[in-house]
Amino acid sequence: MRRYFTEIIHGAAVRFGRNLLVYAPLGKNLNLAHQIQAVQFRGQQPLRMNQAIVSGLVIALRPKVLFNAYYTDICTAGHEVFTVYDMIPELMPQYFPYEHPGNQKFIDQKRRSLERASLIFAISTNTAQDLRRVYPHLDASRVLVTPLGVDATFFEPQQQLKSARRPYFLYVGHRGRHKNFTRLLAAFAQSGLAPQYELIVLSPGDFSPEERARIQNHHLADSVHSVPSASDTTLRSYYHQAVGLVYPSEYEGFGLPILEAMASGTLVATSRTSSMVEVGGTAAFYFDPLSVPSIAEMLIHVANLDDATRQQRTAQGAAHAKTFTWERCVQQTVDGIQKLL
Repeated sequence: MRRYFTEIIHGAAVRFGRNLLVYAPLGKNLNLAHQIQAVQFRGQQPLRMNQAIVSGLVIALRPKVLFNAYYTDICTAGHEVFTVYDMIPELMPQYFPYEHPGNQKFIDQKRRSLERASLIFAISTNTAQDLRRVYPHLDASRVLVTPLGVDATFFEPQQQLKSARRPYFLYVGHRGRHKNFTRLLAAFAQSGLAPQYELIVLSPGDFSPEERARIQNHHLADSVHSVPSASDTTLRSYYHQAVGLVYPSEYEGFGLPILEAMASGTLVATSRTSSMVEVGGTAAFYFDPLSVPSIAEMLIHVANLDDATRQQRTAQGAAHAKTFTWERCVQQTVDGIQKLL
């Protein structure tokens, strides 16, 4: 979301200039627009304090458009614009039970925001469809699909990693709830590929005790390795040298690692569900995320591809990724805001 917000704000600064005021923790000065740095303590933003400040700015300045990259109860007499990244909390109560106070607060605030909105950006067609399914009373004409983009640096030649001991599959992203990491571990064990291949897990935080126990029970201790953090340059290198990215999520609002891997010249095996089919197109390989055998079979298939097929698919994936640009996302977004003005 940070990359999305940065791209949109810089594009809006170019379009609207000094008519734009940005309140955010941006590290670089926008120059073209007015900018106020959000309050931060030790790298963290005190939410209530920042909301109070923004409320004061709205009262004082009475903006024609208030664009929030997330949801808020700050109201204005002008137009309000929000971005919807996914409808997963509403669609997957098994992971986000509404009875939980935090989930209830978030879902209710999100609904209020969307009901007030003059314009809603959805980051994929599937997310827009989910939004209309959950809230059919919302005016569909107020929903604009603005697909995310992939940074051009992923298409550039990448440096070689020194830490890779043998061929590896790559997992990128968080591991909890709908991300389906435990089924991936079971599938990797079931595939029988562990003696020849590693599974590199590039994900925030080290493995939990439960995850370590699963890895031990599957006899994968020598084959599954955690990388809790990596620079953008290192991330691109991990993509580039992987046998393939495995993205087994049960549901996504977009699935940016799919595009990043394709842009890096890497095969992608992902779930045949939600936005992942939209993002992966015909270049990705698909499996049933709820079936361990299905995931295992696809891992074996990708590992055993002949060179000609691998080259054809990676070229197809790179061409497909080039159709998703930040320039298009920004253009569609600022055009939508411009129409409100």
